[in-house]
Amino acid sequence: MVFIFCGIAVVQAAPPAPASTDSITSTLGKAGEGMGASAAGGVPNKDLPTIVGAAIKVILVLLGIILLVLVIYSGIMWMTAGGNPERVTKAKDMLSQAVIGLGIALAAYAITYFVVDKLTVATGVSALINSIFI
Repeated sequence: MVFIFCGIAVVQAAPPAPASTDSITSTLGKAGEGMGASAAGGVPNKDLPTIVGAAIKVILVLLGIILLVLVIYSGIMWMTAGGNPERVTKAKDMLSQAVIGLGIALAAYAITYFVVDKLTVATGVSALINSIFI
């Protein structure tokens, strides 16, 4: 019975047939166009504020991920300290620093949003705020 089950599992776990090179290239090209690259050479066809806004988004997301990892790590460190006061203090310090960093990152996003909003209203380019922050 076990051998039959293992045989069925191996047959079902067979890898799919490889896709053709043309379909892979086409899929990657569509993904690149969706991210703002033109078909020729991968040069962005978006304006500078949109590119800067996308870069700000990426930086803030990476910063948020790093801070989340630090919070989880410090929480695990605190839980596994086993009553050792030095490790508990180190974990508390790391946790408080991560929370402060998260506050700074959120403040940076809020300030950037405010400044870009005021600049777009002042220059009359109201669609820019949607392409950067949404």
